[in-house]
Amino acid sequence: MLLQAFIDDSKSEGVPPFFVLAGYIGRADMWAKFSVEWQRALDMRPRIAYFKFREALRDEGEFNGMSEGLRMERARLMRNIIEQFAPYEFSIGFRLDEFEKAFSILPKGAYDNPYYFASFQLVMRITRNIDHFGGSLDHDDLQVVFDNQAMEQTRIVAGWERLGRKLDVGGQRQKLPPLVAKLMRSTPAFRDDKHELPLQAADMHATWFRLYIEANRDGRPAPPIPGFKTQLPGLSIIGTQETLNNLAQTILTGMKEQGLQT
Repeated sequence: MLLQAFIDDSKSEGVPPFFVLAGYIGRADMWAKFSVEWQRALDMRPRIAYFKFREALRDEGEFNGMSEGLRMERARLMRNIIEQFAPYEFSIGFRLDEFEKAFSILPKGAYDNPYYFASFQLVMRITRNIDHFGGSLDHDDLQVVFDNQAMEQTRIVAGWERLGRKLDVGGQRQKLPPLVAKLMRSTPAFRDDKHELPLQAADMHATWFRLYIEANRDGRPAPPIPGFKTQLPGLSIIGTQETLNNLAQTILTGMKEQGLQT
């Protein structure tokens, strides 16, 4: 069985700013059916070429000039489709200033990119908990699909390949579960969310999760998700200064043990 994880990001504009990666994971055959229903929703009048939740909230892009009632009705419909197919959700978010403080102990260019760090944390957590996402480490395959981030794609792919080479040199790849070994032999896909419809669902989740942790920062109630009826199963990570410090220290210790601290 092929599982597909679709991941998008959302960056905060407030102070202090947050960075979020989030998305959904499910069977490939489910995503094919999901995309048919999502496209039908896009084609409803007034037709929109793609769905971005933040554009619906802000009266921008495809929703420019559309009434709030129509914008929220379309957002409710999209959420209903997500709940209909019930993929597993995942998210990670942290304050950028706390990330920069914690990871300042690492060599420049190693882990100082929040997108690079968050993407590997998510993929690691997904594979560790794959049974909770309806998959198996021994019998299934996992494909990771990111929203097309031209500036970050090179660094993520380079880091992915570097990890793969390290596993080969250390003879560790054969010790990995089959799903993880196959995943490390592949390369993450980067696709345009205007055409890869499950990425539009990932965008909705990432945007709402950012709004949720921003509301917590500001001491106010989190905004409701239009159309929300059912909490989907999954995992959610909010990095505190302490957890980021601990992760950075663990990475630094590992690099020193391997002679990679400079």
